Amino acid sequence: MELEKQQADLVQELTKRAESLHDSSLANFILEATSHPSLYSFSDFLALPNVIQLGETEYSVYVSLLRLFAYGTWHDYRRYSAGLPKLSEHQILKLKQLSLITFAGLNKTLSYYGLMKELELPSVRELEDFLIECIYLGIVKGKLNQFKRCFKVEFAAGRDVMPGQLPSMIESAETWFATSDDLLSLVQEKIDLVDMESQLEKNHQMEFKDKIENLIKHVSAVKSSLQRDNIWTSVYSCIESDIATIDGEELVQTQEGVVPPVKLAFCVYQFKSLAYELQFSDCFTLVTQKLTNHEW
Repeated sequence: MELEKQQADLVQELTKRAESLHDSSLANFILEATSHPSLYSFSDFLALPNVIQLGETEYSVYVSLLRLFAYGTWHDYRRYSAGLPKLSEHQILKLKQLSLITFAGLNKTLSYYGLMKELELPSVRELEDFLIECIYLGIVKGKLNQFKRCFKVEFAAGRDVMPGQLPSMIESAETWFATSDDLLSLVQEKIDLVDMESQLEKNHQMEFKDKIENLIKHVSAVKSSLQRDNIWTSVYSCIESDIATIDGEELVQTQEGVVPPVKLAFCVYQFKSLAYELQFSDCFTLVTQKLTNHEW
């Protein structure tokens, strides 16, 4: 926006100067304008009545030069240079900068080879210096990729619109808006899907939390029952050694005394079955640790 405002202010200032000029003085003004280091828009000058009249005089080549800077490229100048005034170094640089703006507006990836060919720059070093200068001026933005030898365009200033281009530009804009609407709809669908999956995950977590709380309550109840029968130490030792079955005819000796193994096996089985019901592989270990550490 800042670049556009600067251009608008500069064009307005120069247009006021040009309105009162004629013939050779107007031709000199065109040379000055096309050499101006900060001017990149020229179509407003072409619409001035005195410039239109200049096109019917011996100075008509200067109007052609002005039209070239408004809509053309360096390649166009090389093609029609015989019918145009010879360019100064400043004009050559300006026309190449305008050409880069055109290329950047058409393609977001510009190869070094293509740019060197179109702009007639003899080396990669000179091309990169040229691109860096254009980025500094603000007429393009992007990144130089030395490995892939290309310029990735992020922004390009606008150029003058040639008469007859407006309908195609409107059509392109309408196509872009339609594509954007489709893309926004797709993005919204993805967002809705993510929200739904997130809610399902939250519901699953709540369900799992409830199961864990129920397990804790059940285990606490079993613990209280076992403590009354003085076999809690035996349950600890059975869980820690992961006993699956116990011979029903033997007795288990613990610090609390002799415990019937059938009853002890039943308690261990209860803990294991509760863990497996949750389909959580570490649940049994978690329960065991809490029991062993007397957290329950």
